Amino acid sequence: MVGNNGIWDLEKHPMKSLYGYDIAADLQPGCRYDQVVAALGGAGETVTDPEGIAPALARAFSSGVPYLINVVTDPDVVYPRSSNLA
Repeated sequence: MVGNNGIWDLEKHPMKSLYGYDIAADLQPGCRYDQVVAALGGAGETVTDPEGIAPALARAFSSGVPYLINVVTDPDVVYPRSSNLA
């Protein structure tokens, strides 16, 4: 499962917070990472509604192949993190 917000979240939001702007942190919105897995012999799907996650998980576990669930999320929601790396 990939949480796909279309940005380098570990870069974009801290840059905006520290400097008031961000550069080189945006990726292709809605990039189809599931299609990459399919091209390599697996399978997958993109989910845009939270209600679709449980059914997608069921399909993934019953697929019998490597499976990627590409969950499109909101790029404006800041990922919670801790500065305690110890």
